Amino acid sequence: YQGGGPTVSYQTRRPIGCTNFSFDFGARGALRFGSANTRWERFNRPGVDPPGVAGDIIDQGDNLRMAGVAEMRLGLNYDFDLKCDRRFSLGSGFEGQYWLNGGSPMSGGQDGATDSDRITNPFSEDFGVIGFYLKAGFEF
Repeated sequence: YQGGGPTVSYQTRRPIGCTNFSFDFGARGALRFGSANTRWERFNRPGVDPPGVAGDIIDQGDNLRMAGVAEMRLGLNYDFDLKCDRRFSLGSGFEGQYWLNGGSPMSGGQDGATDSDRITNPFSEDFGVIGFYLKAGFEF
């Protein structure tokens, strides 16, 4: 996928009492407009395809796509105050992303859609990811 578009984000850090610890929160939303190239190769499926039948190769290229992306982050920082209003910080937490029309691998009709349905519109699927992050920063 190659493209671009507008992004809106919000980030904040909230101190915890009079300590060097702080909560870290961030959210971002984006719309991406661009093109995508997709290629599928389906191989013989034992018990489904007759012996000797070759798999299909299907190419779809340079189709205009729109994808929406939403992200959210929640974590904890520890700040080291340095001289002259400078700060070094270490942090960790969790981050999640949700992609609207991001696409997915063909699942063989797991949700009732056939392979041919997915081939005609492979980017109609959404997906999300969640993970752990570590970060280090220097503010001046």
